[in-house]
Amino acid sequence: MASQIVTDFDYQFVEQIDFAGRYYEQVIYEDRIIPTRLNNWHDFFNACIWMLFPHSKSLLNQLHISDITTHGLNPRTPARNRITHFDECGGVLLYQDETELALLQEHQWTRAFYENRAWWGKRLRFINFGHANYEMLLNPFLGLTGKCIPVKANASVMELESLEMYKCLDTALAEELKSGSWFAKRGNLKPLPLLGIPNWDARNAHPEFYDNRDYFRPLRSTKE
Repeated sequence: MASQIVTDFDYQFVEQIDFAGRYYEQVIYEDRIIPTRLNNWHDFFNACIWMLFPHSKSLLNQLHISDITTHGLNPRTPARNRITHFDECGGVLLYQDETELALLQEHQWTRAFYENRAWWGKRLRFINFGHANYEMLLNPFLGLTGKCIPVKANASVMELESLEMYKCLDTALAEELKSGSWFAKRGNLKPLPLLGIPNWDARNAHPEFYDNRDYFRPLRSTKE
């Protein structure tokens, strides 16, 4: 299926109704409308992400349709489940140096989050993409975790104003998503315990917060 990137936001939000048995992603792709439930935080945040990341959301929709066309609607493939998981709980991890990224990917949580707190906002930054994460952040809880796609960025990108930052990120994330390779196998998307990010939770100002191994889990052995 040819990749079709939106240049402007050309979708409409409509109240969710019965769409004659069509699947949610099919409705979006075929009619360019986004079914949305009224008075619903989950769908409100989804609409916000569509507005901030139109290229990336459109590409995720196309990946769903490509998977459905190839494998059928049911049962869902593992790749399609991973696409959904990123859509709900994903994010972009901006980083400047491979050393910073490696600490997180190796689950060196105390070093990455606490000992190097000064990196965050300057050399490391997590930009949430998953609308379910926003909904859960209304009532944060230990266990709240994002799935990351890392994007290398220089200092000038880190310093952009919010709207310019989102435009830049949408372009970069869309490029990462084009091939669908992030969803090809389990483990490609690395976890990030969101409440460990400095200033996301008052408790993380204390090093013992990171001793909770049920939340800040050590890296599994490759032999497991």
